[in-house]
Amino acid sequence: MAGNYPDVPGQRFEYDRDGSIVMVDGSSSVALAGLQSGNAEAWNTSWNAQSWFGAAWPEPRNLTGIVTINSYGLEYENDPYALYISPDTTNSSDGTFTYLRDIPGHVWNLNKGIPDACRRYIEVITGATSVRGIRLYPRNYRGGTGTKILHMYGNTPLSSNPDRLVLTDTNGTVITSGAYFDFGNAARNTTDSRSFRIKNVSAGSTAQSIAVAFEVLTNTTPSLLTQHQFNFGGSWVTNGNIGDLGPGAISGVIQFRRNTVAGAAAGPYQGRITAIPAMMT
Repeated sequence: MAGNYPDVPGQRFEYDRDGSIVMVDGSSSVALAGLQSGNAEAWNTSWNAQSWFGAAWPEPRNLTGIVTINSYGLEYENDPYALYISPDTTNSSDGTFTYLRDIPGHVWNLNKGIPDACRRYIEVITGATSVRGIRLYPRNYRGGTGTKILHMYGNTPLSSNPDRLVLTDTNGTVITSGAYFDFGNAARNTTDSRSFRIKNVSAGSTAQSIAVAFEVLTNTTPSLLTQHQFNFGGSWVTNGNIGDLGPGAISGVIQFRRNTVAGAAAGPYQGRITAIPAMMT
């Protein structure tokens, strides 16, 4: 258990950077800025759907958790969403969908306490394995859906997308738990670290010039970016390049550290480690 919160039920989908599509009303695809805003921990003003909104992923995934934060007016406090899943959609507008269950809408009138709400109100999802996307419909239509935050959790099976890089533990086991890098309740002016490796799970492609960094969608003051560093075998740095990894190859051990400063902002903001090759050849 991560401090005062239960462990997250998977890894948060990086739908703003992994080729996913978010669709509003089946006709308007959300642009990058809107995807980043919706997947952050700050109030999103980029989309308001009239009837439904959905998300489609580039490969089948296991959905294990979801949270939505909505604006008051288009929904009321106890209004639920009907969650539908699809095994074959490519953009959330096409394909077949099946009703799974209702989920709470979590309505907020003001932009207060959003990071806490994003972490506290994650709804655990079962029965959504090997799905390609979702749709969410408001049960009580009041003029549209005022969704401001959409976080989805789960994992991507290696068989669904084998031509990629993954993070592993020091033994080389692929990390599927969102709790692995969760430092829990971190006191100010303290430090802690986790060790991991990077694996190229492709059977035939080399990942060239892999850039490793830490990324956040919602930052604070002082910056979260400067409070997290890597050690690739020398000094602590905020980013680095581990060179190439051939098919099936795995990197050396990398340390990842939080270095929480004395004046750090409070709140459960989530960052992510990125490992991006210049190309796969």
